[in-house]
Amino acid sequence: NSFEPMSGPDTGATNVVFRGVGFDNFDSVDTCNFGGKTVAVANVTATSFSCTTPAWSEGGAVVDVTISATWKGHVYTLYAPAQFDYGRPEVADIGRERVALGNSAVFSITGNYLNGGSSYECYFTQADLAQQGNTEVVVDASVSCSTNAEGATLEPCTLSCELPADALSTIGDYIVEISYDSSSFSNDNQAFILYQNPIVTGIEKPADEEGTADIISNLGGQTRTVVGDNFNGGTVYLVQWGTDGGVSMCTYSAADFVPTPAPTTTGNSTNFNSSRSASHEQSRMIRGVGDSLSCITPAAREIGEVQVRVSIDGGRNFTDSFVAVEYKKFI
Repeated sequence: NSFEPMSGPDTGATNVVFRGVGFDNFDSVDTCNFGGKTVAVANVTATSFSCTTPAWSEGGAVVDVTISATWKGHVYTLYAPAQFDYGRPEVADIGRERVALGNSAVFSITGNYLNGGSSYECYFTQADLAQQGNTEVVVDASVSCSTNAEGATLEPCTLSCELPADALSTIGDYIVEISYDSSSFSNDNQAFILYQNPIVTGIEKPADEEGTADIISNLGGQTRTVVGDNFNGGTVYLVQWGTDGGVSMCTYSAADFVPTPAPTTTGNSTNFNSSRSASHEQSRMIRGVGDSLSCITPAAREIGEVQVRVSIDGGRNFTDSFVAVEYKKFI
């Protein structure tokens, strides 16, 4: 009567569950056939059985599905109620649009036709074709799919890959693609990230607090919001209050992103398998201005004006940009 899922990647390895009635009346339910490629049947009950899709090397296609079953020595062909849709893995969302300089970043990639295969990789290359080849990073990706009670693979699946700290040596726009067999890429379904150094542009205080944002009690303990851009390497940041001052752990809040057409570029780029040629034309999300870090000020180690900077690498180095505040003695 039905089967699930009705689509999967051309790499195969999708567990498909067929449902109906009377399967126990056959002597055996033997094979599934996907567009002429035969695979074995498993987990046969009176109302269901399963098959794992074979790879479809011819690329994306919609194929007929039939099942062979035996009864009293005769082989019968059962026709599935619909066709199976083979497709190339596609990137729909990578979970983030920016990576801050010096920080590692975990990408949770969702898309279509990601529910099979065992050799996924994430590939990062510069969006500017003139610069491609200068920075190319490939990291392994793990795939996670949910299943229904009968074990059928359900979309969407998620790929997870971690970009190591300092893996990208040049700031700017990067293309993120996935490789699903160490040679084929999701060329027409990419995402963009911006790799950039955080900057500090201002400081704000709660609306119900008297005074100005840049005047702070020497006792500390006040709430301040450090405003800037590219604070997107993690959920917690270290903020330094004066060169010899205290450091507070601040919580990150993202600015809104603005969709804008990406530049259209066409050409060849050389990667680790020297076989990819892609045309890049799509929309991307550019960075928003107004990222913020919510902080509790530390007690002053010095009275007077200090510079507020944000860590770019977990506390070893801080941004060149800063905002000035003044610590005053509490009266």
